[in-house]
Amino acid sequence: MHRDCCVCKDKKVPLQEFEEGKMTEWYTWQTKRFPRKSDVDKETKMVTMTVKEKEKGKIGNLVNDFQQEMDKCSEHLFNSQNQYESIRKLKMKLTKRDLICHIDFSENYSCKYNEEIQSIYFGASQRQVSLHTGVLYTENAIQSFCSLSDNLKHGPVGI
Repeated sequence: MHRDCCVCKDKKVPLQEFEEGKMTEWYTWQTKRFPRKSDVDKETKMVTMTVKEKEKGKIGNLVNDFQQEMDKCSEHLFNSQNQYESIRKLKMKLTKRDLICHIDFSENYSCKYNEEIQSIYFGASQRQVSLHTGVLYTENAIQSFCSLSDNLKHGPVGI
């Protein structure tokens, strides 16, 4: 649903009548950068955090923002369902010469000792690893696998 065709391009979520110019308040998630001082080396670094913030504005602006988010959500849902269905069909048609390798990054995990002293909890003492999980699909078998890496980047370099 990319909202390109004449059937759905102007489709919107139906709403009750409202006064567009009336003021209101709502909450939104905002991604912002903040300075943060390290407990260990007392150095200040910029970190990115997602925070919930109160907004004020006209109901008309809120409704426009909402409709835009619903358009994005609709497109994302369509793409997700389309990809899922495409992969399902490919799996059903696999031959002896075919292989599907589906790989994804898991989140970064902190490595821990079975028993730890208190100072391990602070600073950079805890090492992290990325899990690369995957599944191989062949005509007659499915095999899952996982590898560990100390490369915490999830971009093309990490692949």
